[in-house]
Parts: sequence; structure tokens; C-alpha cells
Amino acid sequence: AFMRMIPHMRVLAPSNEAELVHALHTALALGGPFAVRYPRGAGEGVAVPQEPEVLVVGKANVVRKGDDVAILAFGRMVGRALGAAELLAERGIEARVVDMRWVKPLDAKAVSRAAKTKLVVTVEGGVIAGGAGEGVLGELARQGLQAPVLNLGIQDTFVPQGKTDLLLRDLGLDAEGIAASIEERLARSR
Repeated sequence: AFMRMIPHMRVLAPSNEAELVHALHTALALGGPFAVRYPRGAGEGVAVPQEPEVLVVGKANVVRKGDDVAILAFGRMVGRALGAAELLAERGIEARVVDMRWVKPLDAKAVSRAAKTKLVVTVEGGVIAGGAGEGVLGELARQGLQAPVLNLGIQDTFVPQGKTDLLLRDLGLDAEGIAASIEERLARSR
């Protein structure tokens, strides 16, 4: 949220260790003001690439296809979003999961494609106020698109210290919580 307001700032939110390698390489290769948001705690356990890549600025990565709901996930929330998509699939809801990679600049095309589903969901491990989800809302407005949106992240509250997985569960940001929030929102819009 702090970094999004700085002019010309680019912000990457890697979803795992491999993406972190690419993000650091990208920041060094491109130079200029850059922030990489990687949370505390253990990584996802993916292999680190031998050859880092320079990521295309503002380009997201679709990690799961689906046409009912689009989950635009940032950083470590990509893994939880994939878990939520699996739970939703068991209930007949096909969710696309997009690793947004970039908090700033956002992938405008990924946002536009998401608006064509029944529900655009943003999932971030940071605060909602001023965060990536609000950036997606702004991008939808800039494009003149109307779509139902559900922003998931940390509400206006202090979060106590604790194990990350337990905190995410308590905040409704684990796979089960994300899936439940999506199902609840879809049920209200019927």
C-alpha cells in the first residue's frame, strides 16, 4: 500500500522462491525505483531456477484456467488461491487463478479478462486499504468496466504475532476461507 503511491515505483510480489529469484534479477536489470514484497517465514518449497529471467513489466501469469470466477492473487496468496480453486472445483465452480506478480504496474489485460467472469476476486496478504485490490478496482474504473468484485486481504485491524498459517486461517485468507468467501458472494448475487 505504501509503495503504490510513489511515482514511477515498480512493485513485484513474488509467489514463491523461483519468482523471488526472477523478481530480484528483474529489479537489478531494470534499475530505478523498485520494491520486492516477500513475506517472512518459509517459502513454498519450489526449486530455485539456475538461470533467472527478466520478467515483463506489468505482465501477470495465469496458473490455473477457469471461466466462472477470476482470482487475482498477489505474492504468497497464489498458493492459497490455488487451494481455494481446487475446493471450488469440487463444488462445480471453475476458478481461474492469476499470479499477478506486479502490484504496480498492474496487468491491465489480466484485469480486463477477469471482468468477463461472474466475479473478480483479489487476494493479498497485506492491508486492503490502499492495497493491490484497490488498485484492481481503479484499473476496472479506468477501463470503464463493471464487474462484481470481492477484495480479500487484511481488514482495518491489527494482526497479532503468530505462525503465518494460523494467522491466515484466522483472517479467512487460507484456501478454505477464500473459497467460503467466494461461495458466499456468489450466493448473494444469484
